[in-house]
This record gives sequence, C-alpha cells and structure tokens, in this order.
Amino acid sequence: MLARIMDSSHSKFRIVILTPKGLRTGGPEAMHQLHHAVRQLGKNSLLVPLPGTSNRISVQQYSKYDPIWGKIWHTRRNDIVIIPESLGQLPLWYFFFISRQNFFLWMLSVDFSYENQFQKYETKNFKIHPAWQKNEQKKFRLKNFKTQKLIMKFFAIAKLQYVKFRNKYMRSRINIDLNNYLFQSAYAREVFRAINDINLGVMLSDYTNFENKQKIRKPVFCTCTKKHIAYFPAKSLNLISLILDINASRGGLIHFIAIQGLEPSQVVALLSESDLFLDLGYFPGKDRLPREAISLNCPVLLAKRGATRFKEDFPLPNMYLLDLEKLDPESTFETITKVLSKGKKFNSRAQSKFQEAVCAEKPLFIKEVDNLIHLLNDF
Repeated sequence: MLARIMDSSHSKFRIVILTPKGLRTGGPEAMHQLHHAVRQLGKNSLLVPLPGTSNRISVQQYSKYDPIWGKIWHTRRNDIVIIPESLGQLPLWYFFFISRQNFFLWMLSVDFSYENQFQKYETKNFKIHPAWQKNEQKKFRLKNFKTQKLIMKFFAIAKLQYVKFRNKYMRSRINIDLNNYLFQSAYAREVFRAINDINLGVMLSDYTNFENKQKIRKPVFCTCTKKHIAYFPAKSLNLISLILDINASRGGLIHFIAIQGLEPSQVVALLSESDLFLDLGYFPGKDRLPREAISLNCPVLLAKRGATRFKEDFPLPNMYLLDLEKLDPESTFETITKVLSKGKKFNSRAQSKFQEAVCAEKPLFIKEVDNLIHLLNDF
C-alpha cells in the first residue's frame, strides 16, 4: 500500500521525475522510460534535472522518449516526486515547491543507494574466493609522494568540511516513507524486506531498447576463427584481468573484446557476433548489458552476485551463473571454455527463457506504470 497523499487536490497531480540531465547510463534511461510511459498512459509528467545538472545538454539518444524538461519551480505541492535511490538530500529551497510526503524512491540499484544499510550490500554480505583478491590492489609510484600525499589530505579534509557544512545548513535529507518504495528488481525488493523486516513497495522495472539491431549482420570487429567473448571493462576489470592473464598463458585461445569507446551501433555489432558476453561483477539491479546481449542472440555468462541470484531477475540455468564464492580464477576459466565448447546455438537455446523475459519487458513495464498510476489515483 502506498503512503497517503494528504493534499486534497492530489487527483490533479503530475508525476515529476528528478533525474541527472546529460548523463547516459541505465538509471537515467529508465527515468526517461518512466516519463514516456506515464505520458503515453494519459498522465502528465515532467523531468526535473538533479541539482548541478540543469545546464547540461539532454542526451541525444533519449530524444526517442520525447522528454519534457522543467525546473523545480515549475512543480506544484501536490505533484508526486520520484527520485533515484542515490539521491538522499536536496537544497532546502526545493521544499518550497514540492511536498516532503509526496516523495517516492525508485530503487534501480541496491549497492549504490544513498542509505547506508543498502550501500555495497552484496559485497559486504557475500564474499568471493580469496584467490580473486590478489589482483585487488595495484602498486604504483608517485614522484614527491610525501608532498602529494599532504596536498591530497588537505583537499580531502577541506571537501569533507564543506560537505558537512552544506548538508547541515544548505540541504535537507529526504525521508522516504517505507510504503513509498519502487523496486526495479526482485533483488532490491528482497534486500528491502530483509533489512526492514517488512514486505512493502511496488515493482517497477524497465526495459531494454536497442534500436536498429537487425540492420547489422556482418562482423565488423574480427573474423578470426577463435571464439569471441565480449566484456565490459568498466566493471570488475580487476577480476576480468586475471581471466585475461590465464588466457594469455594458454596461448590466447579465446579472443576477448572490450566494450569500450564504441558507438551504440558498434556495440550491437559486437554483441551480435560474439559467442558469449561475460560479466564477473556484481549486479546491483537488472543490468542492461546482459539483457541487451541476449536480445541480440548473444548468450551470457554471469557472476552469481546481487540480482543474478534471483530467477525473477535473470531466469538463467545454473550453468550460466558463476558462483565466485566457490570458484577461483582457474576454475572460472575452465567453466568459460566448457560453456564455449557447447557452441553459440546450444547456449542461446538454453537461455531461451531469459530471452523471452527480455522481449516481454516493455509491455510488462507499461502494465506496471499503469498499475502505479491507478494506485496513486485511488487515494
């Protein structure tokens, strides 16, 4: 049940979505998708940039969602305000325009939440095999190390003091009613239940939206005879690098290709032609890249960390989920080669339920948004 909205004129409310402007990641795109779906369903919606992002240029790729941007002073006291889990405070003057009791928090990510009990939940509660840790710390040298260390310490202290002053006198914490949580993943819902010992909130997922994916059919990256694995180096590079070292020590049997510095059309081409998408990181929510990969008929092999622990989020057979608590790097590499040996067609068929779930995401999301609107209208 959602918390009661006390404003008597709330039936005319709009859904205002606070999101970082000009940032192209999964969270902001989900916020744009919500904004678009609300308007498609006949309800007014407005995107408001998070503090410090209002002067940025809107992401060109998000124009397909027909975004309507406004300022905080364009909002009304009875508007519903949806914020991401990473936002914990707002400038005091924002609350002249929006009501504190009308806030709803959309938990797109658990581990990056502003709230301490959710932060790094997966990494704090589920440790990985100690053999992975040897590459965790990298040695480096700096000239004039002592001087640089003192300068860094000074700026760190200055920044900390400024943040404390700002948070105490210039900003106010957003306190979300336990009823007013929206969950992008079953993982988020379960963590919320485990921490608060209560089963509340509403499911609100998102959907993958790769355009023109059928237009690219020819390989554009490599035509060698090796098996190709795509991976995302911005995530869990310290773990992937150990796998790359093992591969190199065995003569480079597998061709690993990083998804880095590529245009969307190039990512589509890479995933379409790869035999496997590998991700050893933790999953703070229903990450987009694995879902985009399977929508392009690229099988996935994922670490069983975070949202991948839940079949509702990632309906994959166990053989495609790597338990890094038990598997060391060598065992993981052996599992990778074993999965590759089965062939892309076999692996794709084995992941058909996952692919079907991804293909059904958009209509499910529209249904969830419609359900949310009706819940709000019933008060």
